[in-house]
Amino acid sequence: MSFWNRDYTHPVYGFEEMFFDDVYGDEEILGLGVPDGTVYDYLVDRISKEEAPSFSFMISLSSHHRFIYTPSEYSQLFSGLSPEQGWGLLGPYLRSTRFTDDALAAFFKDMDERGLLEETLFVIYGDHDAGALHAEKTLPQMSEFAYTVAEERVPFIVVVPGKEAEIAAHRDSYTTATAGLHDTFPTIMHLTGEPVPHGVFGTNLLVPDEIRDPVPLPSQRGDLLFAFRHCIYTTQGSGCIDPEKMKNHPPPKRIPSLLEGVRDQVIVRDLLDHPEYWSRADPVQEFVANRIQGVPTP
Repeated sequence: MSFWNRDYTHPVYGFEEMFFDDVYGDEEILGLGVPDGTVYDYLVDRISKEEAPSFSFMISLSSHHRFIYTPSEYSQLFSGLSPEQGWGLLGPYLRSTRFTDDALAAFFKDMDERGLLEETLFVIYGDHDAGALHAEKTLPQMSEFAYTVAEERVPFIVVVPGKEAEIAAHRDSYTTATAGLHDTFPTIMHLTGEPVPHGVFGTNLLVPDEIRDPVPLPSQRGDLLFAFRHCIYTTQGSGCIDPEKMKNHPPPKRIPSLLEGVRDQVIVRDLLDHPEYWSRADPVQEFVANRIQGVPTP
């Protein structure tokens, strides 16, 4: 509970109950914490006792760098991989991932057997990339120190049981959004049919890429600014994962600064919170002018 001060910060986020390793009894610790399977079992029991719709946030710890936190029965999996592959981490990483996947599969099965599966929206994401598994490869015309957008991605999976056919019919339209984890909350609100509260950053992930906002990125070694339509823009230039996608979207003539990118996010969020501005002749300029002059927003 002391990691990232979760016992203090999570109540601030609105969590009403928290369950750390002290509630699991004498369960063996695996790596950084209680094994995923044990936490999943506990979570299903809690969900099954809820009498109204609820939100649960589970932190999976079993798969983590150095990827050695797996039971002995997984030790022979992927044993043919040489130490030279993935800096000697590829085999351990795959074993760790297999263990994590098995625990998740058992969780879904348990949810299904209790009649909870098709009443639940699942969102699964990683909080950072795979660490030392990647190599520093640069995009054309970019700083040699900048990673590609592909290497900086994290897994992000939304599962809506019972909607497989409906999702399949539209899947090809929603697979290319350039986005960030701050888009998670607006996406969940959209899928549950709820309005996004005022002041929330991020954009629903089902908004087509061609009308999405740029994604501000933290400055890395001084020059990483933002991602936009499958490209990242830096003070050293720009580069794209797939140049074909940029034929109809040439890069801007001037690269905005990180401050300008954040400012644009604030403006966009405020405009979404105040839709009455869109009836004005020049809504953005009028809105910005009023904010600069200190005029209260409606």
